[in-house]
Amino acid sequence: MLYIQIMKFSCEISILENTIHSKIYNSLRDICDELNISYQQAADISANRRNKFHESKFKYAPQITIKKISTKL
Repeated sequence: MLYIQIMKFSCEISILENTIHSKIYNSLRDICDELNISYQQAADISANRRNKFHESKFKYAPQITIKKISTKL
């Protein structure tokens, strides 16, 4: 049996353990358009590279998580 894998991305934004956004997207570009961030920022976040929010001293800095997920058809 032949399976086709479709890659999607799960994006979650939380502040102090409170999830304020959680959605499945078809591409990183869709996440960029929704959150108004650059493609490079989305790619860095999805690859767990350091970003400015992790290094900041903001009291209520958001935690952004982007994970690649796959679904089989």
